[in-house]
Amino acid sequence: MAISDIQIVATLDRRDGPEPRRVSHLELTRSIFQPNMIVELDDLWRVLRARAHLHRWIATLTLHNPARARTVSMRDPPFAAHELRPTDRASHILEALRKVMLD
Repeated sequence: MAISDIQIVATLDRRDGPEPRRVSHLELTRSIFQPNMIVELDDLWRVLRARAHLHRWIATLTLHNPARARTVSMRDPPFAAHELRPTDRASHILEALRKVMLD
């Protein structure tokens, strides 16, 4: 894995019990320099959220930079204030990439 690679984890969880239950899990590895990588991530996040809204599930997209030991997540519905530190969560793709690669 190159220093410019990030790991992407997309999940969907159900809320039909006391604890969320995993419905879907997808893992990808991409180079930050890959052409159209931001567009691909934005499309993935849009599809994940649309499917979550359709079924009333929880959509989570997590970006991990192993070289910097940084992980940033986005969730729909958004994380509650106590669930993650502000530096570990983002509200959109560009903010997540900036945090995982630069902060």
